[in-house]
Amino acid sequence: MQVYDIPISENKKEETLHGSYEFPMEIYETKLCKNILGFINWHWHDELQFCFITEGRVSFYVNSENFTLNKGEGIYINKGILHMAKPLSGNDSSYICIDTDARLFSLFSGSIIELKYVNPFIGPAGIPGMVLRNEEKWQINILKKLKTIHKCYIKREYGYEIKICTELLSIWRLLILNSSAEIQNKSLKMNTDYIRMKDIMDYIHLNYFKKITLEMIADTVHLSKHECCRFFKRMSNTTIFDYLIDYRITRAIELLHFSNFNISQIAYKVGFSSTSFFIYTFKRKTSCTPAEYRVKNVKNKK
Repeated sequence: MQVYDIPISENKKEETLHGSYEFPMEIYETKLCKNILGFINWHWHDELQFCFITEGRVSFYVNSENFTLNKGEGIYINKGILHMAKPLSGNDSSYICIDTDARLFSLFSGSIIELKYVNPFIGPAGIPGMVLRNEEKWQINILKKLKTIHKCYIKREYGYEIKICTELLSIWRLLILNSSAEIQNKSLKMNTDYIRMKDIMDYIHLNYFKKITLEMIADTVHLSKHECCRFFKRMSNTTIFDYLIDYRITRAIELLHFSNFNISQIAYKVGFSSTSFFIYTFKRKTSCTPAEYRVKNVKNKK
């Protein structure tokens, strides 16, 4: 299944329901060129995420780190961690994404497995992410198991849920056995930067429809304007202005989907100072005008 536009809340949490309460995991096939902006923008979610590249090359941004992955390689991303993905090889950049709740690793609430081998490794306690290359035996093993999980999920033969849970537990064991040292070396600075980054994004998400100045954003995190720009660029590999524009475009797309507001009304509701600049920016980001996008979307719904 391909998700073309990930629903994101105002604090940048992904709102997609991954699986069901009874079996909280889901698998997505992502071809980046089919997403509205041509990439997966910054977001986070409560599930653990495993990805492996099926075509081309993909650049994953996890907090302030950037990882380039080639076909056959993968990545693990912890819960609650800001991340994004951009293509590096045109229209053929694709990957399989496996999102799973940590409950699948715990066996049952309060178990020794949960207390000893799950809780200490997820969220702020664990590493933000880990690249999986075809270099070390344990990483190769994880990549093979991820592909097995994908095949089981596609075929859905009787007992596939048991097979998936078995493979996930095996993956988790390999991951924590080989990440303990990284967790011990994790610095306080990384946590501080992560909180500051979220504060900047939260300010933008809550005020995108207003006039926002760099001074306003810098004041929220107690930095100078210059240091704020430099910090955001280092952490996200994009400028604050570009991030604000992308977020406004994403909100505009929601209004094009789900409201009857005209193009000018939408432009002002998402913070653009003029309709013409909104149309120009929208076309630059999506390769079509807002009106063209709305017509195409209505046709696809019918």
